[in-house]
Amino acid sequence: MGLFSRFFSRHKCLVHIAVGTEAYAKAAAKLQAHGISYRTKSPNDINHLGLDTSSVMFPRTDRTTTYEIFVRPEDEHKAQKAIHSGQ
Repeated sequence: MGLFSRFFSRHKCLVHIAVGTEAYAKAAAKLQAHGISYRTKSPNDINHLGLDTSSVMFPRTDRTTTYEIFVRPEDEHKAQKAIHSGQ
């Protein structure tokens, strides 16, 4: 999410942080199955030390890629229920 999107998007509630592409795909599929609109941000461009992770010293891998999933405030409870359901 860019700066413009962060301030003007209706998707403001962080409902889930998925680590890895597989975990993200599962969460996104559950939201889609329940008809919940969402936006995703992947903050992996900077690691916890503030260093650029795209360098050779800190390669990004599928297991360490994180995805923040945001929904509209009115969908927050429904999204939590959908993501954490056993389906």
